[in-house]
Amino acid sequence: PIVATDVGGVRDLVREGQNGFLVHANDTEGFAGKLCALMNDRDLRERMGSNGREGVRAVFSRERLVSDMHSLYEECLAKRGE
Repeated sequence: PIVATDVGGVRDLVREGQNGFLVHANDTEGFAGKLCALMNDRDLRERMGSNGREGVRAVFSRERLVSDMHSLYEECLAKRGE
C-alpha cells in the first residue's frame, strides 16, 4: 500500500482507498495517521497491497508492453503507406 502526498502526478498512480492513501502536502498528521491505520490493520494492508500489485501488473505487464509496441508499429507502417 502507498501513503503519499497529493502532488504532481501521484494521483494518477494512487487510487484512494484501493491501493493506498493520498494526503494534502504538508499534512504531517494526516500522513502519520494513514501510516498508523495501515500498521494497525493487517487486512487493510494486505488488500491494498494486493490491489496495488494487480494494478501494476495490468498497466506495466510484459503483455501490455508488447501489445502497445505492436500497435505503435502497425500505426507507423500504416502512415508510411499513406
